[in-house]
Amino acid sequence: MKKFFTTTLVSIAFLLSSTGIAKAQTGATILNTNFEDWGLTVNQTPTNLSVPNATITIVGSGYNNSTIPNAGTNSTYPNYIRFGSNVTLTNGIPTNQYLKVTPTAPFVNGGKITIIISQNANATETNSFALQVAGTVYPVNNFGKAHTAKTLELPATVNGIQDVYFYRTSVTAFIHAIKIETNPSTPAISAFKIPVGDDFVDAEIDDTENTITAELPYGTALTAITPDVTLQGTAKSYTPAGVQDFTSTVTYSIFASEDGTGDALKTYAVTLTIAETQNSDATLSDLLIDGTTIAGFDSETTEYNIVLPYSYPGIPVVSAEKNDPAASEPVVNNATSIPGSTSVTVT
Repeated sequence: MKKFFTTTLVSIAFLLSSTGIAKAQTGATILNTNFEDWGLTVNQTPTNLSVPNATITIVGSGYNNSTIPNAGTNSTYPNYIRFGSNVTLTNGIPTNQYLKVTPTAPFVNGGKITIIISQNANATETNSFALQVAGTVYPVNNFGKAHTAKTLELPATVNGIQDVYFYRTSVTAFIHAIKIETNPSTPAISAFKIPVGDDFVDAEIDDTENTITAELPYGTALTAITPDVTLQGTAKSYTPAGVQDFTSTVTYSIFASEDGTGDALKTYAVTLTIAETQNSDATLSDLLIDGTTIAGFDSETTEYNIVLPYSYPGIPVVSAEKNDPAASEPVVNNATSIPGSTSVTVT
């Protein structure tokens, strides 16, 4: 939003001594565990055991098997489930070496599954693990000896209570945590963002009053705005789409159809206003040289003289962080030689 802000220029002298189509839906978590809440004992392989938010079955090497994973354990991931042998499938269903998790809450229009996983091989391994949901197999590739997060997106055809299978197809693998999310069933606008300059302003959504409101920076024109809209639940489209004149309240409707036909599932009154005064906070919250905050940093200080050792390796790299999220990203013009100077501009 650089045209709405007073410009701040910070100078650093160095001296030598000798980054209307609705977006994807937001998720609702139905299971999130690092296994501590499952109450299992070492090597336990339970069948249809009720745990918080799910029923589980473990077939194979089991829980916290004596073979410690290369990734080890820590306070975040204190436990693991070991998969010591390749899976055997009968009519497409695992019969050995698998974990089956059946969340007690249903999937709605798909969702996603995230696992923390490691293995006893390098990250170059592929097709070494898999998840299976509603008869579809989802390979998990490119993970190695370290704790690695892998997220799989489930299509909107995945609905209802589902068994989720986890199993290896190559080298020994370990799961350290599981998070399962589904798309919420309630149709709504979950996010409404207004572009202003190079940034966005997040509007406030009131699903009780069915209103969307936002105050935009001083000087913003309301006559031609294209908001960024995210839908959730059974909502698939919205009207009006594209550029809108927000000099008065605009009514947005959401629909179950892809083309905005049929009865509206819900309507929102969208009101945008303009701030009465100009925002002038173009200060910095941090100023760093090679990743370390500059000595004597103060958000009100605009000039620094830094004395570097004669043997300082290379040219210092300056980075900066802004105080106001709505201000433009700091523009850093780094020095090209020493002695020399670097400037940081925020607008």
